[in-house]
Amino acid sequence: MKYRAIGTVVVVLVVFLILSASPAWADSLTAITSATGLGSYAASNLADLGPAGADPSSPDFIASGSSIGVSGIPGLKLTFANGTGLGFTPGFQRWDEVDPSGLPPVLANFSLGTPLLYNNNNQLNSFVDFGLVTIAMSSPQRGIGFQIATASFGGFAAELCAYNSSNQLLQPCSDFTGLTSTDVPDGSAPFVGLFDNTGANIDHITVGTVLDVPVSFDGPNDFSFSSPLITTPEPGTLLSLAAGLVGLLAFGFRKKSFRLAN
Repeated sequence: MKYRAIGTVVVVLVVFLILSASPAWADSLTAITSATGLGSYAASNLADLGPAGADPSSPDFIASGSSIGVSGIPGLKLTFANGTGLGFTPGFQRWDEVDPSGLPPVLANFSLGTPLLYNNNNQLNSFVDFGLVTIAMSSPQRGIGFQIATASFGGFAAELCAYNSSNQLLQPCSDFTGLTSTDVPDGSAPFVGLFDNTGANIDHITVGTVLDVPVSFDGPNDFSFSSPLITTPEPGTLLSLAAGLVGLLAFGFRKKSFRLAN
């Protein structure tokens, strides 16, 4: 009995040490590579930020910190931000994917006409690395995804990190490798995203890219991305919220009726 008790204590201690050594992540997220991985989703539209640039010599700049709504999720806002450049004001360029024979030149392998944000506010003369792009949501959501492509054609990798409203990393960042950017606007730009298996806890994400073979004129985070798709709230969640509101209204009505009766 004595040795059995000692053995039990040792096992408990070993398990405790293993658990203590492992990080306690807040959520369980799945990296997704298609819109279907989001389940039911609603779409934003980057064109709401402003018109696309008509010519590469005079692109339309979008200030870091600009926001748009999400059709299908009332009240939800997405805010786009990037880091501080080398003495330049951070921001984005707004383009639409166009035919290679036109102006501006083709951006990558998005479908023709796709509204895009480009993480660089001077495409022609100053290739400045503005760091990671942050996409923040006005209220936590369960999933987010979009297409992405680097300005330099060829292989690249993307990394997405998700945080909750306390700025806590929900789980280790997800790496998407083996991606390819081309000059054919055929809609084949890779889709990257995250889905929270635990619940609607994604407050904001960061995204960045690294080229497989870096080139001298393009920074590691020089990329374009399409309008984010957001997982819609589950019907049960909406029904619960509606039931709660009805309950509050009923309570207020009964309370008012009681006062009038007395």
